[in-house]
Amino acid sequence: MFACTDRPRTSACYNPAMRRRLFNIIAMISGLLFGLVVLFWVRSYLSSGDYLSWDRGHKSCTFISNHGAFQIEAGMWESEMDAGWYGSFWPFGESSPSNFYVSNADPKTMLGFGFDHWSTSPRIKLWAIVAPFWSLATLTAILPLIVIHRKIRSRHRDPFACPTCGYDLRATPDRCPECGAVASQKRA
Repeated sequence: MFACTDRPRTSACYNPAMRRRLFNIIAMISGLLFGLVVLFWVRSYLSSGDYLSWDRGHKSCTFISNHGAFQIEAGMWESEMDAGWYGSFWPFGESSPSNFYVSNADPKTMLGFGFDHWSTSPRIKLWAIVAPFWSLATLTAILPLIVIHRKIRSRHRDPFACPTCGYDLRATPDRCPECGAVASQKRA
């Protein structure tokens, strides 16, 4: 197999238009995730706390959202719960069985971020990660903001500037004296 770095830049592997499309698709997915994160962030203040849990025998993973932060707990313990999904919001309603347990773990946090691990016996181990929703919102907003910045910047481009370095090409319209790039044929 050949990697993209092994081939010359003229190969099908180096396609700026395809890379731009792929980047835009990933940015759109990131934008949708940003919307979901903001939705859950606002909901975490409006409700008394939501949870979504997956249990399978003695293994469990729980997502808890409350007061602008989310907590993910994963662990192993002896449980007689039925395997499956449980949650406190649609489409689950209040679907937790009578023996459902969400720990009241309070990991030590710094600036809203936290991690904790505890074990009460060799068969009972729990891990918890806590982070504020603003951190997820920031991470998921980066790519859409880059796309928006590029769109705004491309609208205000000088028609007499080099597309590579921005040098003024009115004196030398055929080739850029700064970077050596051949000027495009389009002129406004």
